[in-house]
Amino acid sequence: MTLTLIDFNRLTTAEDYLEYFKIDYDPNFVNINRLHILKKFSELIRELDKHFSELTETEKLEKYREAL
Repeated sequence: MTLTLIDFNRLTTAEDYLEYFKIDYDPNFVNINRLHILKKFSELIRELDKHFSELTETEKLEKYREAL
């Protein structure tokens, strides 16, 4: 599956993001920390977009994956 920003922008839950990037996770941990995960991830995305605006879509999604 090719990752796209269009698909990424449709995601809403912490589980959605983790599954989209094929990151293994503990469902109990995510359930307990969901708001913290989403808040921190959104902060990191804003920082990445601010400092790496020249990245291609693929490079940007890889940075997002690393941030998550």
